[in-house]
Amino acid sequence: MPDFFDRLADELVRVASIPVTEGVAAASLLARRRRWIWARWRRRRLNGPLVAVLILVGASGTVGGLALAGDLPGVITPEQWLNGGRVNPEASIAPDQAGQFAILVRPRVASDALPPDDSQVLTDSPAAGNGPNVALSRRVSGLASPAWVVPGNGTLCLIAVGAGQCASDAEAEEGYLSVMTGSRDHPGESALAGVVPDGVTSVTVTNTAGESFTLPVVENVYMTTLSGAFQSMTFIGPNGSVTIH
Repeated sequence: MPDFFDRLADELVRVASIPVTEGVAAASLLARRRRWIWARWRRRRLNGPLVAVLILVGASGTVGGLALAGDLPGVITPEQWLNGGRVNPEASIAPDQAGQFAILVRPRVASDALPPDDSQVLTDSPAAGNGPNVALSRRVSGLASPAWVVPGNGTLCLIAVGAGQCASDAEAEEGYLSVMTGSRDHPGESALAGVVPDGVTSVTVTNTAGESFTLPVVENVYMTTLSGAFQSMTFIGPNGSVTIH
């Protein structure tokens, strides 16, 4: 049986072969999709107990390894997705999400739609295992670069700074939903974006050089370009000060 990582590499090749939207470089598109898949896989590997629970949920309500229509699990692992597992996307924004992330509450407008390549990743790659509904996406207004928040099945996904990541609602509420990328054109710099819950108006980010920067939060999202690598992020949440390393 092929190793999981071999099959994941095959999936990257398959996704990369999908026709690219006009004006989007194929190499750039593949790089973004690769970051999506690997970011989510790393996230799940770091949360061992969560993986075990998800596997059990994914195994229920199946016949011959295939989920029955209308009885699909809410979230599955990348390996389950590569093995043919699928989930129903989030049908509507859940009350818990609406109560924590105001960006999801405001009316959706045409500009909230995802770019075709990001929509493709969220619907036809292991990232789809989070159950994101691209028809519920919201684009953040007022940041230097585009960013989108997409609700899933008990998960939230962030697309920003040329990458994407999904996390559970609980992780997002604690500030653990973030993405960071670098560029060969700007060595020594990294772009960072993240999600925080309602009530957080600013975050303080510290780089590996010990420099701290206070960033405004716009529609639950913060974004910056750092000199050096990310070290920590601190904000005042509903339960007090939170620091993430």
